[in-house]
Amino acid sequence: MMKEISKGYYIQETELSILLAIKGLQELYGIRLNGIESITQEEIYQTVFTMLKKGILNKLQDRIQIEDSLDNLMDVIKNAQSFLVYADVDDSSPESYYYVAGKDAILIQSGGQQNNLLSIEKMTSEEIMEGMKRNWLEQNAKEVMECKTPPEGLCEEARGYWLANKETILQKPKVKQLLQEYDVHTKCKKKQVIKFAMGLDEYIVYSDEQGDKVFDVLEMGGEKS
Repeated sequence: MMKEISKGYYIQETELSILLAIKGLQELYGIRLNGIESITQEEIYQTVFTMLKKGILNKLQDRIQIEDSLDNLMDVIKNAQSFLVYADVDDSSPESYYYVAGKDAILIQSGGQQNNLLSIEKMTSEEIMEGMKRNWLEQNAKEVMECKTPPEGLCEEARGYWLANKETILQKPKVKQLLQEYDVHTKCKKKQVIKFAMGLDEYIVYSDEQGDKVFDVLEMGGEKS
């Protein structure tokens, strides 16, 4: 049987590609699956055979079907309207990819030390917000307040990153955390949130097509001097 986690599964990248193909998807928007372009027909047959043994796939007469609960996860990915990617420069939490369809979402992360292993977990949009709050505010030890006098040049710097890709932004010395949201259908960026570390101070800049808004990150109950 496949390895199951609390609300999802561990699965190989090649297995995920086959599941997506069964659902009519030729690629997974936002994530590059390693080695998929070079996979041979023989390797595909072998992977399908392994998936049947694990119970990921079931054979019904002349048809191959995805196991019910995993099929439900694939449906959320297929019907997703939004794609979010979260990254922490300090690697305090793994890079996370979210596919959001209404109130349902799928979280995909690296499965750990094993190459090409992914964890896939179903969650709600509310659980995403709770997880983001923990990541950005470090277990609720901090809070945010809108910054009335942002540091000089901070908004301009954040706006300059609006058209930049994730890898470029994460290489910038002041950047600590990054969240990007894309429209799956138009492939356009909808929102971007960056945490900047500037000396002992931290700022969160929320950006969209209309502009930028800056927030101070404060110790709970504290004030910026």
